[in-house]
Amino acid sequence: MLDLSDTFTMRYPVALQRDDDGTVMVTFPDFSGTTSGRDRGEALQRAAAFLIDAMRIYRAKGWPIPRPAVRDGDHVLVPVPLPDDPFG
Repeated sequence: MLDLSDTFTMRYPVALQRDDDGTVMVTFPDFSGTTSGRDRGEALQRAAAFLIDAMRIYRAKGWPIPRPAVRDGDHVLVPVPLPDDPFG
């Protein structure tokens, strides 16, 4: 489990769209990839998990972690706890 005493939170925008079968699809302006959930709550939980995993991969490969894009009206902000300074 992540120790939140040594973290800060970033909020990344995600786009949610309901699919034909009712699944809520999630896309990320700052990262390649998608995820989904049976409903909005599950989709947002999976979005946070996706973002955490993506940042771990970026750090492991030595790639810079993107700063959150500016959110427009079609995006929801997903809080993601980050250890240390991800941009430092």
